[in-house]
Amino acid sequence: MRKGLLLIVIALVFINLASGFQEENQKERHICIFYFYENEKFSFIEELKEEFPFVDIVELNVEKNYSMYLDMVELYNASENLPIIFIGNEWYVLEENETDSKTIMKNIINEFEIYGNVSCPYYDGEYLFPKPVCILEFYDFNNKTDNETISLFNEIIIENITYVNINKFDVSLEENEEIFYQLCNQFNATLKLPAIFIGEKYFSLNKESLNDIVNEAIFMKKVGVNCAETDYEKNICIVFFYDPLCKECVKAKKKIEYLKIKYPLNVTEYNILTEEGINQLFSYYAFFNVSKYERGSFAIFIGKKYFYKNSQLPELEEEIKKYVDTGLACPKPTKKGDAEEILRGFTIFTVALGGLADGVNPCAFATLIFFIAYLEKMKHKSKSLLAIGISFSIAVFIGYLAIGLGILEFYYQMENIGILSEYIYIFAGIFSLIIASLNAIDYFRMEEKKAILQLPMFLKKRRGRIIKILTGKKSILILSLLAFIVGLGISLLEFVCTGQILFPIMAVIKSASPLRTTAFLYLLLYNFMFIVPLLLILSLFYIGYNPKAIGEIQRKRNKITKAFTTILLTIVGIYMLIVAFS
Repeated sequence: MRKGLLLIVIALVFINLASGFQEENQKERHICIFYFYENEKFSFIEELKEEFPFVDIVELNVEKNYSMYLDMVELYNASENLPIIFIGNEWYVLEENETDSKTIMKNIINEFEIYGNVSCPYYDGEYLFPKPVCILEFYDFNNKTDNETISLFNEIIIENITYVNINKFDVSLEENEEIFYQLCNQFNATLKLPAIFIGEKYFSLNKESLNDIVNEAIFMKKVGVNCAETDYEKNICIVFFYDPLCKECVKAKKKIEYLKIKYPLNVTEYNILTEEGINQLFSYYAFFNVSKYERGSFAIFIGKKYFYKNSQLPELEEEIKKYVDTGLACPKPTKKGDAEEILRGFTIFTVALGGLADGVNPCAFATLIFFIAYLEKMKHKSKSLLAIGISFSIAVFIGYLAIGLGILEFYYQMENIGILSEYIYIFAGIFSLIIASLNAIDYFRMEEKKAILQLPMFLKKRRGRIIKILTGKKSILILSLLAFIVGLGISLLEFVCTGQILFPIMAVIKSASPLRTTAFLYLLLYNFMFIVPLLLILSLFYIGYNPKAIGEIQRKRNKITKAFTTILLTIVGIYMLIVAFS
């Protein structure tokens, strides 16, 4: 009786232990699938979750998760067809028929169940898949037989595994021999050379073991495997400077993320909108002797090479391949860079003169004088006219600032359109010289004929009409507001006349700095100098000068203005062509 009772107790304990082990094993298993769908999700998804409790199917509507969907299609080099699932290193396009798709997904889950644990492709802001199969190879580079065996192995691996990270170690070098023995001690392994480590599994490579090692690597291709932990460092260092608001920079960043999957990259990133980032960037520019004309929206430094265009990224990958076997340390600039250096010298002088030349343009002058003269006829006090004139000038400043930003953005976008980017400065240089020539012609024939470069007559009439409609016997507050509106409108109309200087000067600004923040400072300077003459006219009027007298002074100075503009645009045009062909 006692023996029977004892047997029952032992049986119950065994059942409980087995049940507990099974539950524990169930807890350890976790397979994550990303399922992208377009309109309606499959109804069987909930059934699969119940049938396979260790499977986490993350349902993602493409419309709401479009950015992630595009990233994953690019990372996996997958089809853009929907519905699609991503699991480990694999992707599968499902059928429209629910029954067929359910069968496909059940088969996929059964295939991956053997791996026990497959993380989600994306977690906590980072893409964890595709994950390469990491292989460490130890052999004597000078041994012909070893080289032939390793070459055959690698040929088979590369042909059969999409994502693989092969690291080669020449054991004839003392430091690599130490790494080999360190790994052997770590795994309590006795290996003959050549030796292979795939994750935490290890093999002596020869003709007899070749198939087994290849099969082990191929088995891991669906989920990838990390490198065996050791003290060795064979990372390839890349230093990447980018503007997070720049589309081209975001494209470059995604490409680098993809390259990190294929190669052992150590990427140091700097945001150039921060003080540290911009100062580091100019340190690297100084150390690598990067000219102003070779600076793009982003910058990548590797070894002794520098890349700044998306069209150069295939070259970057070729450069990375050179260091896969040896690794590459980060380039360390010894020169100090100064982000403020780009605000000095030729550019700031040219921008200031350009703004002043644009400001004394007859088109801009004539508008303000006409505006003040008209308001004076309406019998407004000088203090009222001063407030109205300042409001008008501020509006002109803002209007031209908006136009300048638009032209700058045009130049920045041109920079990223492949071969067209090479012709930005040629266009700016030729345009400047053409306008300089027309100004020179106007200078010599001003007394006899009408100027070539002036506001068209139909716009002149509309300019006056706008002012007459919006002004009148109104209060100073309303007139100041209307003056602001008029200033914005007139600045857009007059761009037809004054844009002759703005286009080439914006090209000078673009060539001086790849940074939009710095370019914006230049633009502020340009626009301030542009309204200085308007503010000067207001001051003269306020102290008693008659608008007609001011207009007469302006007309007498037209030839000087034309000569000044001709010289400035000639200098800018020659400078732009030097930039283009240097």
